[in-house]
Amino acid sequence: MSFYFKNSYSSTAEVSVCVLFYDTTCSNPWRKAGWYNAMPGQTVQVWDGTLQTSKLSVNWYFYAYATDGSYWAGASPTATISQPAAFDQCWLDNTGTNTTVGLRHVDINGYDDYTVVLVPSSGVPFDNFSNFNEFSDFSNFNEFSDFSDFSDFSDFGDFGDFGDFDDGC
Repeated sequence: MSFYFKNSYSSTAEVSVCVLFYDTTCSNPWRKAGWYNAMPGQTVQVWDGTLQTSKLSVNWYFYAYATDGSYWAGASPTATISQPAAFDQCWLDNTGTNTTVGLRHVDINGYDDYTVVLVPSSGVPFDNFSNFNEFSDFSNFNEFSDFSDFSDFSDFGDFGDFGDFDDGC
């Protein structure tokens, strides 16, 4: 019962991950920790223990980067972190930090084991593969389900008349 990140590169690129998670021992109450390093094909554990406890939130955030230059980030929230030095501190404690990154949201949605799979070069992780149950559980893709902005295609204008098409046959 833990939280994991899997480096799905087949060769060459190491992936480093930092996380932001709910922690009542911090006054704000969030904690940032990193770096968890995974070689190609390796899975790294970022939380050891049950994810189903009142001491944690279902909301986790992460930033990851690979040695080939790929990275996985979001726009908000952000965290000021130490890179490449290890860190484990409350979210608003910026002691020893040197860069600010945007964090990607993960909703663990009631699971007690959770794996985020980091896919090479795409910058978009496919999460929750350890809980798929024959690819039937897509509940964690809710952030990609709002396509309301694409309902009106009138802004594309008139493409004009292309005339008759003769393929030469």
